[in-house]
Formats: sequence, C-alpha cells, structure tokens
Amino acid sequence: MDRTLDYVVEWHTHPEDAPVPSHIDLKHWREIAVGRRSPMVFVIVGRRSNWIGVGHFDQIHQVPPLQK
Repeated sequence: MDRTLDYVVEWHTHPEDAPVPSHIDLKHWREIAVGRRSPMVFVIVGRRSNWIGVGHFDQIHQVPPLQK
C-alpha cells in the first residue's frame, strides 16, 4: 500500500464580503503550484462568499461560482 501524503488545498480567510486574492496570495500560490505534478485547490473564505481557484504549474484560474 502506498502511504504517500499529498498537499492539495491551501486556504485562508479575508475579512471582506466577496474576497479576491491579493498579489501576495497569487505569488505564494504560484510558488506552491509550480513544482507539482497535480493541480492544487486554493480557497479564500469571505463573509458572504468564497473565492475558489485551481493552480497547476505557474497558472492560477478562478473556478466560476456555482449557481443556486
């Protein structure tokens, strides 16, 4: 059995209703994602909504919001 751990999600909060990643967030996430073989999920939890993105290599793309 393979007992490998993998780092798949990076998350934090922003004290705003509709959060967006800062330049620091994007720089940090690119540093994490650049050396990985598989994509990562990045989440910012806000007061009323969340920002969700997927990163692979040096690209970070926002996941479109789900419609209710």
